[in-house]
Amino acid sequence: MTFTPNPNYYKELKSSVADNLVNKITDENAQWRKTWKADPNQRYIPINAISQKEYSGMNTWILWGESTSNIWCTMLGWKKLGYSVKGAKSHKIYFFKPNQRPILDSNGKIELDTSGQEKFITTFTFKHYNVFRAEDVHSFKDGSEYPIPEKDNSHLDNSITPIENCKKFFNNLGAKIISSGDSCYYRPATDQIGMPDMRQFDNAEEYYSVLAHEHIHWTGAKHRLDRNKLSYAEEELVAELGAFLTCVHLGIQSSPKPNNLAYLKSWSKGEVNKMKIFSALSDAHKGVDFLKDNQVSKAKKVA
Repeated sequence: MTFTPNPNYYKELKSSVADNLVNKITDENAQWRKTWKADPNQRYIPINAISQKEYSGMNTWILWGESTSNIWCTMLGWKKLGYSVKGAKSHKIYFFKPNQRPILDSNGKIELDTSGQEKFITTFTFKHYNVFRAEDVHSFKDGSEYPIPEKDNSHLDNSITPIENCKKFFNNLGAKIISSGDSCYYRPATDQIGMPDMRQFDNAEEYYSVLAHEHIHWTGAKHRLDRNKLSYAEEELVAELGAFLTCVHLGIQSSPKPNNLAYLKSWSKGEVNKMKIFSALSDAHKGVDFLKDNQVSKAKKVA
């Protein structure tokens, strides 16, 4: 028997593997679903501590995710309520309002346009204010904290408890994780990961799968693996592939769940450049290796 080498063998193999993954990502049967329950106690829109009115427009987005209480006020506002903001970090919000004033002629009368309507000119009032979140203020009288309403957790499933090896793995990394109520994210500006309560998830594995996804995003920061070159969709692909690999490493997932694949599809919109799959896999592996390596570093420091 004569063996004839195929010069395109590795190219064809690479293409075949990519096709397989792309087909899974674009499978119509993979429907992504959120794996955590909504928090009925969560205040989603930031409010002013004095007026109790919601902030609006761009200020909603500026303050979103920056506070667990979502209660804000200016320094003078907190002072009126009896609280000091000493040592607290402020956030700028903006007041933007259009104003109209009439255009006057040389006789001081309002000019008219060709249709006989009075002519006006539009000007804008633009101000900014520094606001502080409720969890950072303290009473002038006795130093006590602002009484943020306690959450009712009776709706949560207390049978969902941490998986010890997963808990230890992520704790060792020392990422800043804040309670986000009903959203999951990594925010590069503050280098923080936002996560809902574990008991809002269907089970602990789902919680750690999402936490792994956000930690892979965390590895992409400029002072870590610096993946700023990637587009938003490409970074999501890396994060979800990395989450899958992290879960395999932790022993809580042995094959891609439909949820992982559908999540990838939701970002790719079925239009995946299959040659980018390999660079995404490479970046995902580097992200997981970073998480693993930092486990070793932590252990050495303790020793």
